[in-house]
Amino acid sequence: MIYISSPPEGLYPEIAKANVKAITQKIFELGALVINPLNLGIPNTWLQKEKDDKRKEVILGNATAIFLQADWNKSVTAQKEFYAVHKNNANRKIRISQI
Repeated sequence: MIYISSPPEGLYPEIAKANVKAITQKIFELGALVINPLNLGIPNTWLQKEKDDKRKEVILGNATAIFLQADWNKSVTAQKEFYAVHKNNANRKIRISQI
């Protein structure tokens, strides 16, 4: 299962959703299952740490790879997702890729 990194902050929600949808479709067409960060059911009322912990739990518990969107390094959330994988990847190899 491939987890798509969170979109860069500052994008209009419609653009962010469209980007994630397009990436999801492309990865799915390649035959992989996708974990969409926008479909995790994380309420807006959660504290940022709660959101980060949920994403980290999903990535480390389910993903075999993480797809980094273009400009992922401009997204604080995507950076946290990347470093969670990088830091906690000793026992499992989670691939990190970008098309």
